[in-house]
Amino acid sequence: MKKSSILIGSAMIASLVACSGGLPTLKSSIPLPDTGLGISAPSVPGVAAPKPTLGYSETVNYWGFIKPGQQSDGIVDGKKKAYYLYVWVPAAVAEIGVRMISPTGEIGEPGAHDIVSDSFKAATPEEKNMPNWFDTWIRVERMAAIMPDQIDAASKKPAVQKLKDDDDGDDTYHEERHAKYNSLTRITIPSIPKSLDELKNIDTKKLLVRGLYRIAFTTYKPGEVKGSFVATVGVLGVPGTPGLSPIVHSNPEELQKQAIAAEEALKKALSGSK
Repeated sequence: MKKSSILIGSAMIASLVACSGGLPTLKSSIPLPDTGLGISAPSVPGVAAPKPTLGYSETVNYWGFIKPGQQSDGIVDGKKKAYYLYVWVPAAVAEIGVRMISPTGEIGEPGAHDIVSDSFKAATPEEKNMPNWFDTWIRVERMAAIMPDQIDAASKKPAVQKLKDDDDGDDTYHEERHAKYNSLTRITIPSIPKSLDELKNIDTKKLLVRGLYRIAFTTYKPGEVKGSFVATVGVLGVPGTPGLSPIVHSNPEELQKQAIAAEEALKKALSGSK
C-alpha cells in the first residue's frame, strides 16, 4: 500500500470523527478522492452520514463577543445592524469556507492556536452561554486590496463584490440547538477549463484571488446582535503552498500590521531555504 494512501486514509478518519463537546471540524465541499481503503463515515442514529470531503488546507477560529447595545459597523440590506470581520487570504485558493456558531458556552474554550478577541476574554461564562446568543446570518464580500499595505484603506471603501450569503446552512454541528441557527457558506471557483475555448467563458469575478475579504454578520431577523460567537474560516489551496493560512481580525488596521509581518516573515523563510 502506498504511503500517500495511508496518510489520506488516516486524515479522512480523523476528519470524520465526531467532535464531542468541542468545535466540529470544518471541511470543504470538494469530494475526497477514492483511496480504495473502504473507509466510511461513522454512523450516528437519526443523522445522515456525511459525505467524505477534503479538509481545508488551513483553518482559523476567531472567538468574539458582542456586548448588548454595542455600536454596529454597518447596515445590511438597509435595515439590519451588522458587524465586520476582515480576512486576509495571502494566496489564490480554490475554495473559502466561513462558518459562524453562537453561543459558544457549550462548545468549550478556544484552542491554543485560535484567535481570541479582547471582548471574548472579558466576557463571563454566563455571558458566553444562553440566553446571550443570536441567530447568525453571514455575508462574505470581496474588498479592494491585493497587497497587505492596502488593507486599512480598502476597509473604508464599499465592498467590490458580494460573494455569498447564508442564514442556517451549517452542516457540521448536529446538536439540536445549534443545528438550526448557525451559518455556513462555501465559495468555490469555477471548474478548471479544459481548453482555451472554455477559458474564454470563465467569470473572473468568481476567482478567489489573493486579497482582502470581509465577513458581515448579523441576525436573520432585524434585532439586536448580542452574545458570544466563534467564526471559522477555511481555505483550500494548492498542496504545499507556503504561507497559505488566512488572518482574521475585527480591526483592519491591526490586520494590516499582521499581514505585512506575515508576508515579511514568509519572504525571509523562503530566501533562507534556497
